[in-house]
Amino acid sequence: MATKRLLHGFSKSKCCGHETLLVRSRKHGFVSQDCLKCGESDYVNELDLPDLACDKCAATMAIGKDRKHNYVYECDACQFRFVLADILIHWDERFTYSGLAVDSDQWR
Repeated sequence: MATKRLLHGFSKSKCCGHETLLVRSRKHGFVSQDCLKCGESDYVNELDLPDLACDKCAATMAIGKDRKHNYVYECDACQFRFVLADILIHWDERFTYSGLAVDSDQWR
């Protein structure tokens, strides 16, 4: 498994225009980007993800999604792969709560 990393999102935060930190937000691999200035959470899309070099062979890894719709990094050169959420810190290791709804949430 890949080592834990602090990864910044490629985009600036919508709230403050500040750098964001990618964090594991929920079980099963959900990732968000949180503003490093105010802590506000926001969704992540593929364009927000940084390029990473493979831990095994240093080739640039491709970004995709697995069957659960989690972001994965895959190395075409050596087939090393990992789920992005597995290498990120959990949101509560750095931020206070800032709710971010997902489609699976049940609203009553």
